[in-house]
Amino acid sequence: MKIRDIEQKLANSEIMEVNNLSSDRVSFGSSVTLENHGSGKEVTYQLVGPDESDISLGTISITSPLGRAS
Repeated sequence: MKIRDIEQKLANSEIMEVNNLSSDRVSFGSSVTLENHGSGKEVTYQLVGPDESDISLGTISITSPLGRAS
């Protein structure tokens, strides 16, 4: 069942060139920088699909609460 799920995701996937995306709004592939108002510390994340997200690599899912809020 898991293999079938992965096969379907691959069949429905498409390659997106993030360099060609509009920079006037946040969307899939965008990089966003967030600032902690208390400490002033900044962190940058790239918005990716749910299967690609890994906070330790600086990527968050576009479907996560933070990703949807961006």
